[in-house]
Amino acid sequence: MHHQYFFLRINNNFKGYINMEKYTLRNSFVFTVILLLGFCANVCAQNEQSEAKKTVYIEYFNRPQNLSFSQAEALRNKVIEHIQYRKRIILIDVDSDKSLKLEQSRRESPEASAEGDMDRMKTMVTIGANLILQGRINSIATKSETDKEGKRTYTATCSYTLKFVNPQNGTIVASETNENSGHDASEEKAIQSAVTSVSTSNAIDRLLENIAPLYGHILEISKLKKDEAKEVYIDLGTLHGIDTETWFSIKVSRQIAGRTANKEIGLLKVSSVEGENISLCKVKKGGKELKAAMDQGVTITLQSKFVSTLFGIRI
Repeated sequence: MHHQYFFLRINNNFKGYINMEKYTLRNSFVFTVILLLGFCANVCAQNEQSEAKKTVYIEYFNRPQNLSFSQAEALRNKVIEHIQYRKRIILIDVDSDKSLKLEQSRRESPEASAEGDMDRMKTMVTIGANLILQGRINSIATKSETDKEGKRTYTATCSYTLKFVNPQNGTIVASETNENSGHDASEEKAIQSAVTSVSTSNAIDRLLENIAPLYGHILEISKLKKDEAKEVYIDLGTLHGIDTETWFSIKVSRQIAGRTANKEIGLLKVSSVEGENISLCKVKKGGKELKAAMDQGVTITLQSKFVSTLFGIRI
């Protein structure tokens, strides 16, 4: 007689075969408990993932009277686009929440973000905001040049400020003022280029490292060259917002008079994200020091770091 079996797998960690002929009511209860435990494990894991990332509401951006609403929106959309791409925080547009969405006239006014509106901030705290992202275009200036052939080109410079604010008390947690430039034969297009310039992403990345740094550990050295570590696996991945543009500072810890001192000995750059909590990194600096520290059993920690690059190369 052939026995009937079915395969049970829960959360990729538990598996087994159950003989259907011996499957009684008592087994049913045990089976149900196991299923519930597996379900709870999944829910808890998802909750931990959400709690690990800050929830940030992005306000409408301010601008001077002489600049248009569309210019402020263009900058704001660029900021949203890049933050969503980096996946470091949970970003929510105030336009998506009925209690925060402003009427058309107020939304398009120069001082649209209502920075001093504490009631608005309290609402954000109530609905789960850890931080508020506010922005302002400070100025847009243009100048033109004419070459020997009579061809005119325009250069536009957009100055803007981004800041993360604590909604509980209105204090500024992190802020950065930056300038973007744009060039074109059309003044309008030069301004558009300046507002949406790629350099905006550097300002955002610096701020993200300030308000939402990542901490991790090295799992193992995956590639060696003599006494120098070339590649390592780390314990961070998709759950944490890791991507191939993420850099890490390698730090060793030691105790001095009962206090912990951290010293940077090198740099890592993520080369591939291989799972929820694992990524492969190239050692960009300090390969020998890292290998020696691991051999000695020294405590090694990783902290994400903004690194200025040009075409992917550290500068």
